[in-house]
Amino acid sequence: GYPRMSELAHSMESLLDSLRSGKLSVSAEIVDSLLYGLDILKVLRDSLVSPEKSLPDIGPAVARLESAAEMSASLKR
Repeated sequence: GYPRMSELAHSMESLLDSLRSGKLSVSAEIVDSLLYGLDILKVLRDSLVSPEKSLPDIGPAVARLESAAEMSASLKR
């Protein structure tokens, strides 16, 4: 659980850092991706508290964050 949380949180942090530094502009896609990542982090946290729950696949959330960053970067150019 913790490695998945760390990977997802790092992807979210990278996107937020790009927003903060001005490399990216805020868009609906970025906000939606960050909120989706937060939802997955909550599920991961719940799975640590209740081990009988299965761990979600974080791949789609990480891909969505990366896609949102790429899309925003291409619009900023």
